[in-house]
Amino acid sequence: MINRPDKRQRVDEVIQEAISRRATGLEIDYASLERAHADLMPLLGWQLDRLKKIQGAVRKARRQSASKSSSECDHGSLDEDVGLLREALDGYKVLHLIQYGGQGVVYKALQTATNRSVALKILIDGPLASKNQRKRFAREVEFTGRLQHPNIVTIYESGVVRGRPFFAMEYIHGVPVDQYVRLARTNARDIVRIMKEVCLAVSAAHQRGIIHRDLKPANVLIDRAGVPHVLDFGLARDITPDNAYSRMSIPGQVVGTLPYLSPEQVDAEDEIDVRSDIYTLGVVLFELLCGRSPYPCCDDQRVIREHILGFTPLGLRKALVQPVHNADDLEKILAKTLEKDKSLRYQSAAALADDLQRYLNGDAVAAKDQNRMYLLRKTVRRFRIPIGITAVFIAVLSAALIGVTASWRRADSLSKLYKSGLEMGAYVKMASVARDEGRIDQAMKMFEQAIQLAVFGEMDDADNPLVIRHVYNAKYRLADLLLDLGRAEEAAPHVTQAVTIANSMSQRDPDNETWQLRCAFAKQLSGKALYAKEDFTAAGEAFQAAAGAFKEFSREAPDNLNLRLNYGYTLGLLSKYQRKTSQPDAARVGLLEARTVLQDLVAREPRNTEFQLELARIDSRLGYWHFEQRDDAQAADFFRAARRRLMQLQQSGEAQSRAREIDALAAYIDTMLDDRAAPRTVSGLPEDP
Repeated sequence: MINRPDKRQRVDEVIQEAISRRATGLEIDYASLERAHADLMPLLGWQLDRLKKIQGAVRKARRQSASKSSSECDHGSLDEDVGLLREALDGYKVLHLIQYGGQGVVYKALQTATNRSVALKILIDGPLASKNQRKRFAREVEFTGRLQHPNIVTIYESGVVRGRPFFAMEYIHGVPVDQYVRLARTNARDIVRIMKEVCLAVSAAHQRGIIHRDLKPANVLIDRAGVPHVLDFGLARDITPDNAYSRMSIPGQVVGTLPYLSPEQVDAEDEIDVRSDIYTLGVVLFELLCGRSPYPCCDDQRVIREHILGFTPLGLRKALVQPVHNADDLEKILAKTLEKDKSLRYQSAAALADDLQRYLNGDAVAAKDQNRMYLLRKTVRRFRIPIGITAVFIAVLSAALIGVTASWRRADSLSKLYKSGLEMGAYVKMASVARDEGRIDQAMKMFEQAIQLAVFGEMDDADNPLVIRHVYNAKYRLADLLLDLGRAEEAAPHVTQAVTIANSMSQRDPDNETWQLRCAFAKQLSGKALYAKEDFTAAGEAFQAAAGAFKEFSREAPDNLNLRLNYGYTLGLLSKYQRKTSQPDAARVGLLEARTVLQDLVAREPRNTEFQLELARIDSRLGYWHFEQRDDAQAADFFRAARRRLMQLQQSGEAQSRAREIDALAAYIDTMLDDRAAPRTVSGLPEDP
């Protein structure tokens, strides 16, 4: 039930554009923004209101400060914020604004004690910042302070000024790497040299357990000497054991700058690791060499995601504007870096740096299909002296050929595994679509075909994460479909296997948040199976555990609307158990809480079919609750509210894929409303379809 937050990302982009406009001195026309992006309302409206409050608080602080000390200093043409910071910051002379970022504003300043230039980064929202914003800011301070490397910016000091956290870091007098390449007319070898140094810096971060997650040209500055510096670890993730920031993001939440993200980051289903940064380094290198992305450029976020997940990146030689020496070798390096299956990429940033150095040296690159002629040509080119063509060389070449043969076999096995994995994932997704559209028999066949691929096909590596993930998805969704069809006995073995896989994987890797979330779904599925068997006590325990897990996940990621959806959905399931076990008051409390959650989601995204349908289902359950309590008038009110919502969905034309569920729920509500005049004469009516 988790969807990717396309709308949320678009809202963030509009807000960032507004902040950038304000930073240049231009006013923000809030009414025009709301009219231009009507499809993003009301979520955009809430964010714009928040921005207004922040700006109002800043103006108020400025007026108060000006009234107290207007005669004490002359700020001249400096921005008023700079003047306020000059007064408040001891030990620093703030000079001017450098830039606005996603969560911080950066100023150039002079540290008076050392007389050195520094960059001051200050949290934009200050006292109004959310708990998550403050955590991310503190995380950037902690992570960057932990990394001591000549190609990573250094943090000198951190603190709080006027209620706004800040830190002072090394000031790099330079420009983003893409601007540097463009302005300096840098050749391919120099670009490769720069990116090799960036890879080594990223490798140093990885060795200390830190994944950057937002590598892009803007976060790599080139100084006057042509030396790169990696900065902005605000979205970084700590993968060391027992770290304080392991739960800052939640599965289902896309983090980073979309065009540079790896497939696993975009898909938000697979756990990220250091290889996700390696993919992003490949995107940056491709862009610097070719002046364009490895995928077709467009403004549609959905299309960009489809390209990253399903399209083969453009070959380097086709994208190059000017000839490049040994372009074939460089193309192979990029192809390996941009592999969609992370197991086929370079397994470390240091390995990528080593291959880039081999390219610079003219040696055989590891990414190249190392056939005999290729190895011979590279070796002869480097060792031109005739003595090199000796028996020693023949022995070395023979050993290399043995290694190459083993590599070919391994590559062939991985290729088959990856191909089968893609086919299995495609079956699962097509089956889900068929289910939503009411093609039940077709959906079941596709789920079964996906499972057979793992059991009888070429995916014979039972311990491979790709195999395990696809088997879990197929088992879970097939079991869920069978339970909805009332075929609990057929669903039982699939339920057991899905729960076993989720529990086993979460115990094997307790820091893997993706499998922790899948455990919550498995508990929800187990509860539905137990309820179907009328084992209501065990079902209630499973629903309670699932609801608690979703509530915790949604608390840690309040902007992930689909986690809140699953929390509300599970509360609805829990209410059914509470009714069956004579807990009507508890059932009503849970349903009202679920209704509040769903109403909030619908207010944020009124055109979201999933949110609307689930709210209608909760209203129908509240109607049935009042029906059982002999409060027919209140029951009718809830049923009518649900029916109006379903009618809107039926008329909108946007909910065709859920027509089967909508029609079934509407028919049930119509039955309840038709029989309301004598409701107690109706027997055997279910709560809902």
